[in-house]
Amino acid sequence: MRENVEEIDFELLHDSFVLKAIHGLGWVIVCKNMGEFVYKNIPARIISEDFLSNEDESAIVDYKIYRFKGVLKFLHVDMDSFQKHTRDFYDLDWNRLPFGLCYLQSQYNMAKPNSLNEMNSRTAELSKPIKFVQVDLYFVKNKIYFGELAFYPSNGLEVFNPPSMDYELGKLINL
Repeated sequence: MRENVEEIDFELLHDSFVLKAIHGLGWVIVCKNMGEFVYKNIPARIISEDFLSNEDESAIVDYKIYRFKGVLKFLHVDMDSFQKHTRDFYDLDWNRLPFGLCYLQSQYNMAKPNSLNEMNSRTAELSKPIKFVQVDLYFVKNKIYFGELAFYPSNGLEVFNPPSMDYELGKLINL
């Protein structure tokens, strides 16, 4: 047991472990494979970010933009991430795509966000030299927030429905 994060010696932990806070509900970090090759030389750190919320304190919508050499091929939208998490895929024209990833699809068609073109243009140049990247954005109170660049979204462990989409999407990466 440790009183603060600085006391944790990550070098001594096994490749798979769970960190839990005993003073709150649901404060759990599960690490299934700390030795993953893409992260093995990155020092373990924890960052803090501003808490983003809507005016009515409802869960914010999370936009994950999939770019291949700078070109937006599709995106997914995560909703209600802390309650009844759903995930829907769309193309740039906001047509809902017939596949899913890990979470159930929502039961309704979300309106096309007014900020979609701006999200597209802001992430295009950033991702141009990269073979594949998922750019995470949030649109809160009429402002776009950058989340992260994910080169290995979900560590590549989430399963598409149907599973054949793994292959189809993999064909978009020109190695």
